[in-house]
Amino acid sequence: MIKDLKIEILLFYYDRPKMASNFAIASVFESHYTNWELTLIDDSSNQDGEKIVKEFKEKNPHYNGRGKVKVIATGDSLEEKEKRGGSLFGSFANTAIEKHSNADICLMLCDDDALHKNYLKELNSYYLENSEVIYSYCRVAIYNPLDHENIFELQKIHLLDEPSEHPLNASGSIPNACCLVDASQVSWRRDSFLKDKIFFDFPLTSNLDADLYQKMSDKWGDCKENKILGQYKAVFTDQLGSRDQIYKILET
Repeated sequence: MIKDLKIEILLFYYDRPKMASNFAIASVFESHYTNWELTLIDDSSNQDGEKIVKEFKEKNPHYNGRGKVKVIATGDSLEEKEKRGGSLFGSFANTAIEKHSNADICLMLCDDDALHKNYLKELNSYYLENSEVIYSYCRVAIYNPLDHENIFELQKIHLLDEPSEHPLNASGSIPNACCLVDASQVSWRRDSFLKDKIFFDFPLTSNLDADLYQKMSDKWGDCKENKILGQYKAVFTDQLGSRDQIYKILET
């Protein structure tokens, strides 16, 4: 009997606890797949990850017993991050994957994005059936956080039949090396990540996904499209700016 793969989800968040709870965290617990572990890592955030998880579980006791949740606090601050010229996230993400996980597959998730409830189940089947594939990217359904309050609303929206062509990286950041997709669309095999030493940039991390994908592309070749509708990607006007509007609406 073929054993299901364990999937590690690295959730990085920054001062948006309600959004992280209502979308990202809730979507993981809503997954139709149960062999997962979720690791929260703050990106120089002032928010206490332990508190976020505790309040989420208190409000949703029916989720108790599902998966495994870990919280890694960087102890960093926005002021120190700006002074340093980069985030510490990469070094903590490397440690989480290398020393605190025994997962088979890893992926990233942003606090404003969410997993489709079938994604992890289909991703497990994909990697079991395609042993030659080291890393791959999924399809997405674009949504505006200003129009929705939680993952349950997203589950009712019309899902795309074709991969989204929305320019997620049109913000002026360095394009992802292997495919023009957002960070958390890509998943990879943990053993290859460790064996080939394809680590996140550290101790400073300024172009989180682009740097990592460049290393993957150089070592493993083109990223494969797994054709799974995997995630709801948040796209709103102030995507990488101050996000004042989204703060006022979703953090009250």
